[in-house]
Amino acid sequence: MVESPVGTVIVAVGDEILGGFTLDTNSHWLAGQLRDAGYPCVRIEVVADRTPTIAAAVGRAVADPTVMRVLVCGGLGPTPDDRTLEALADALGRPLEVHPDAEAHVQRVIDRLHAAGWIESDRMTEPNRKMTVVPRGATVLTNRSGMAPGLAYPLSAEAGADRWLLVLPGVPRELKRLFSEEMLPAFFRDGAAPTVAELRYRYAVEAE
Repeated sequence: MVESPVGTVIVAVGDEILGGFTLDTNSHWLAGQLRDAGYPCVRIEVVADRTPTIAAAVGRAVADPTVMRVLVCGGLGPTPDDRTLEALADALGRPLEVHPDAEAHVQRVIDRLHAAGWIESDRMTEPNRKMTVVPRGATVLTNRSGMAPGLAYPLSAEAGADRWLLVLPGVPRELKRLFSEEMLPAFFRDGAAPTVAELRYRYAVEAE
């Protein structure tokens, strides 16, 4: 295989993965997509739901100039142990703030669930609101299968540089659709697709 000049690091967040309760199918699927797109995965790091741990892993990936894409998966939900957004703010040195596009997306999902009779109120709760507060400077990407939006952050403004930090929800159905529909066309267009050579050996059976 001829190595591509561009590489990707995946940071998968979740105590459930580290504890052996959940198989990390997201990273496996993403690695295949990245290979085909010409942005091969050079490292997968699985980390616990701890703000300093997540921030450190993201910081390591972002600090490596040979890594052109950093994918962070999971920890975007409404529960107290969803700490990825807080960790990203620490890693990037950016304040957390309500993003109007994220807020509008969450409200649309709430309205849809309310209209379908799945929830009693169309008012945004504090757990819902947590998903609208993101590190400053994000481009919000639409999650058509769930409430937590995807995020994109440019990592360098230097001439010729095209490095991005991309953030995805951990629910596999949501992750796959968001990556395929929002991220792949916009952030993985110019990869160097790998060349794979397959050698087959045939052996003749020796006479006894």
